[in-house]
Amino acid sequence: MEKVQYDRESVFQKAATEFSNLDSNLNWATSGNFDFRSVLYMVLVMAAIVQILRGQIMVPAATLLWNVFDLLRFATNKQG
Repeated sequence: MEKVQYDRESVFQKAATEFSNLDSNLNWATSGNFDFRSVLYMVLVMAAIVQILRGQIMVPAATLLWNVFDLLRFATNKQG
């Protein structure tokens, strides 16, 4: 019987690699104007605005805005 070699890369590592590739491709496609983090930031802000307009301020909008601020904090810590 043959021993089968399995790829030991975890799902998290594969996802991180794919998101890194997506980030690089997005950055290249937009001539450096956007990256994955900036697009995610805009999507979260827009989703929070939609939830506020629907009157669902306390839970969905607050959670989305919390994620936006966390994303900004992470980006600021990474740059500085």
